[in-house]
Amino acid sequence: ARIKAAISGGGRRAAVLGGGTMGLEAADGLIRSGAEVTVIERQARFLFQFGARVAAAARRSIEQRARILTRTTVESFETQAGRITALRLSSGERIETDLVLSVIGLVPRTDLLQAAGAGLANDGTMIVDERAKTSLPNVYACGVCVSAPQVITGRPVWWAQGALADKTAQVAGANAAGGSARLSPALGSVLVRVLDTTVGRTGL
Repeated sequence: ARIKAAISGGGRRAAVLGGGTMGLEAADGLIRSGAEVTVIERQARFLFQFGARVAAAARRSIEQRARILTRTTVESFETQAGRITALRLSSGERIETDLVLSVIGLVPRTDLLQAAGAGLANDGTMIVDERAKTSLPNVYACGVCVSAPQVITGRPVWWAQGALADKTAQVAGANAAGGSARLSPALGSVLVRVLDTTVGRTGL
């Protein structure tokens, strides 16, 4: 609601920090709302979670209506009356903006369970079995900090997706209450709309 209010109030210039799937969805929505969008990504490639050819197709589509900057970070912000008015980039460029969306991804916050002795994956996510159970007795875990078994390899993989978070929550909640729900292995399927193009990925 606040984003819509900012745009309808005349805030036409928007900067999206992060060129992953969430950043792409944010950029798509802003463009459709009439904003002038700049996407800033520190990685060498836009939509880096996807294969190079698919990411290139998505970039070609969105670059018709937005500016994409890769290998770039924000060094500092300029503010006026408590609002960000401009960004200073690592390239030395200064970009004036009316709106900034930070969608730079997630870092798993599993410190509490780690301190309790639960086993974590190398990326810091919580490993659960098909019942969403951790390595601790009678402790279940769910949400975007959980690594779930991958359908092809059977190994735990982390995908910070709302759908997987919901599934782990349903299974963890049912089993914590005495049920016998099972979590199906995940494929990690993602579909993202990029203006007139839709891109997707699944599996390995």
